[in-house]
Amino acid sequence: MFRYLAESYPAYDEQILREIVQRVLPQEEEAMMSQFAQENVQKGIKIGKQDGERQGGANFLLRQLRRRFPTLPGWVERRVLDADMEALAAWTNRILDARSLQEIFGNDVQVVR
Repeated sequence: MFRYLAESYPAYDEQILREIVQRVLPQEEEAMMSQFAQENVQKGIKIGKQDGERQGGANFLLRQLRRRFPTLPGWVERRVLDADMEALAAWTNRILDARSLQEIFGNDVQVVR
């Protein structure tokens, strides 16, 4: 129920929603807040895990890139660290056969003149 309220009324912060629940269903407040807190903890764990996996994938790819191409342009590290998991997976797969950064990153390679 609390999650429904939080999603239905995103403009209200937790304190305001808690006060509403206290007035309308005081006997349910503790149970609803406990469930809401558990759901938020689980959501935070999931987000943290995904971010950790993404960072690990980026670090792995950077190690492989540095081994394959010892002198990397600065944009490569920025690009890899900002990438999502889908891009990291594609680039990681391409590095095995790539002879150039362009073969890994495609037409998005920044040419320095």
